[in-house]
Amino acid sequence: MFRSIPIAIFAASSSGVLHAAPLELEPTSKWALSYDAEACRLGRIFGEGDDKIIAQFVRYIPGPGFEMLVSGKSIAPKGRGFDYRFAPGDEPGEAPNILYGKSDNGATTWQFSTGLVPHAEYKDMDMASPEERKAAIDRESERAAEIRSFDIVKGVEQPVSLQLGTLEGAMRAINTCMDDLVRTWGYDPEVQRTRISGPKPSNNPSQWIRSSGYPAGALRKGLSGSVRFRLDIDQEGVVTDCIIQESYSDPIFRDATCKLIKSRASFEPAIGADGKPVRSYWGTSVVFATARS
Repeated sequence: MFRSIPIAIFAASSSGVLHAAPLELEPTSKWALSYDAEACRLGRIFGEGDDKIIAQFVRYIPGPGFEMLVSGKSIAPKGRGFDYRFAPGDEPGEAPNILYGKSDNGATTWQFSTGLVPHAEYKDMDMASPEERKAAIDRESERAAEIRSFDIVKGVEQPVSLQLGTLEGAMRAINTCMDDLVRTWGYDPEVQRTRISGPKPSNNPSQWIRSSGYPAGALRKGLSGSVRFRLDIDQEGVVTDCIIQESYSDPIFRDATCKLIKSRASFEPAIGADGKPVRSYWGTSVVFATARS
């Protein structure tokens, strides 16, 4: 799962009553994998007509976890939390730092960071060493074989259950895509996979972009946004580049993110399998959001 840097809290308004049972939606398309310059996107359509929901898994950095987007007319916000699970084998949990927006056709799109490993299990995982990272990736593969549905159980007008079926083939495809993507960034996937440790922030990431860094123009307009970025970090731990992988809402958020990150971020370099510093990458997202009453 990805960590993100929250800038403010984004809360849905009003309270709601849960439906007795979720609407079960079968897939109406095959999985479609697309290679972007900075991401691997895996998408599928479930249901038809006004019940149609599009689900996407988007992976920006190798390893377990991804950004998820679900979009449909029936999943408009309702209540004060967005709870979901990959079933069977997990209990519903609230999505952190979630954003949502509506399109012109009335569909709501929810965006949040997640993963296949159960909520309670993932938070206890330590991925500091290559062995621990491999164990986490293997656990994701196990879950891909077990999971049969993605369930939104709270926070929407109509709870739904997307009938995913097995995710084994889908996860293999997205992992192959990520290896290919890492090569286009100028890295050897095997060198990165066998690192003793990845780059580590030597100052607090929450201080890189503070509330005072919220773009004034966006704040006046009440705009929210999310920016996903990747940093190139050399053998000395110096940030040599900031690459925007994805941004939502006004471009002002994208411009502000890299300017602040490059001036404030500091790292210890990644350590390769031979014990020597190696050039590597580090990525996360920043959520800019205004509170709603």
